[in-house]
Amino acid sequence: MAELPTEPVNRTILLIDIEDFSSRRNHQQVNLRRRLHEVTDGLLVAVGSGPGQTYREDRGDGLIVLVSGEIPKTKLLRELLRIVPDVLRTDNGTAASGAPMRLRVIMAAGEVLSDPNEGTVGGIVGHDLNQAFRLLDAAVLREALRLSDADCVLAVSSSVYEGVIYHSYKGLRPEEFNHFVATVKRDRVEGWLHGPLPQTPASPPPAGPGGHRRASRNDVRRARRERRLRRVRRVVGVAIGALVIGGAIGWVLTPQGARTPSARQTAHPPTPSASLGSSPPGGAGPGPNASPRPEISPSVPVRPDRSARGRTVYREYFGTMGLWTDHGHFKGASYGRSSYLVFNEPSKERGYRVGLPEKVPQVFPRAPENVGIDVRARLNEDATVGYGAVCRAGTDKSGYYFTIWGTGARIEKRSPGAQIWDEPLEAVERPDVIKTVGENQLQVSCVDTAGGVRLGFRVNDTEVAVATDTSPSPVRTGSVALAAGSDASTEVAGTAEFTGFAVRQL
Repeated sequence: MAELPTEPVNRTILLIDIEDFSSRRNHQQVNLRRRLHEVTDGLLVAVGSGPGQTYREDRGDGLIVLVSGEIPKTKLLRELLRIVPDVLRTDNGTAASGAPMRLRVIMAAGEVLSDPNEGTVGGIVGHDLNQAFRLLDAAVLREALRLSDADCVLAVSSSVYEGVIYHSYKGLRPEEFNHFVATVKRDRVEGWLHGPLPQTPASPPPAGPGGHRRASRNDVRRARRERRLRRVRRVVGVAIGALVIGGAIGWVLTPQGARTPSARQTAHPPTPSASLGSSPPGGAGPGPNASPRPEISPSVPVRPDRSARGRTVYREYFGTMGLWTDHGHFKGASYGRSSYLVFNEPSKERGYRVGLPEKVPQVFPRAPENVGIDVRARLNEDATVGYGAVCRAGTDKSGYYFTIWGTGARIEKRSPGAQIWDEPLEAVERPDVIKTVGENQLQVSCVDTAGGVRLGFRVNDTEVAVATDTSPSPVRTGSVALAAGSDASTEVAGTAEFTGFAVRQL
């Protein structure tokens, strides 16, 4: 859809505008425009846009993007809410000082047509496009971005909200959108803002030449000061909270006799429960070719995992290709757009495909023995593969695996050099915690103790499984990895997508 017809056609309308563009120096404007096109490219690739399905018009400080109706609005909205904030957060974290990119985004739909003139570019017109620009210029949207700690704000037209979001399609929550009415250039427009409405919307700034509205330099400086103050307050609040929580944890971990001199009992490490390890010696268990989805124990409270602390020693945003294993798409591990993908397909035998930082030993040769891993993960639609993180991972796929299968969570072990998988150390069903649609936050820990290797698994800030490997041959060393698993019960191939990866020294 490189060109539009001269007759009206229905298109999804995306308008994107860079905040405070005109106050930047020329070289900063060039950098911002390049990054804006990169963000837009990533979004269109994620929704599967093919040749001829989009029209893009450069507006200097923003873009008009018209998307064919062949691309579902539901898919476009889900990726707008997921990709753009993640990419901006990562990009602005490494951007040159003074050049962060913050965006206002409008998604609308309606009739547009082309009115080309020889010797000029652009020339698309339409009432629905004009109304979308009114929403983009609304004071409530500018104020929402000014007051937000996020790097972008999104609003949609009433037609998009009523036709798509209101019906709660997968990944879209109507309760996250708030209705507003704005008057812009004598037009009354209605829209829906993703996120809270600003409590005291600022009046629209005076119109400049050509009727375009822009904030004054004093407004810009004031907004920057307010954002800096909010960040300082947040950091101070987190520090105070950490001190309070740290003191409480220290009190809890102190032996009871030390806290209460009169107490005569001594604290002993708990004896590992049989339910937290593999089958007891002599017990009958499934054979080596058993399905990796064993009989699931009911959801029961697990012992608190005190090892999920430590300092961050490594972060990976997957923005630079070549650092991790790259098998290519649909062949195993590969790179996405500021994310890492691991693909797997149905198999008669239990197994995992893994990706790990094997190509950068000078940067990250191996993980600390006592390690924590934080990562955000999601599975593509309809897939039935498992996915998760691995600590003490080897190139022979040995290590401790922390994975999600549907609404179940499992901790597994594969010994170095082994040809078969050990029985799961723990398997629980937690439909109250684990999302089958959308993103899950995974936190795992792997710590040596006197009683064995202590393993903890948290999902969405809730502890779901704890196990202790008390075998004579625990896994002692290795790197970290991300994995997707399958077995005979896997019906649909799928790709697990990982973002926000971090390693903690415990």
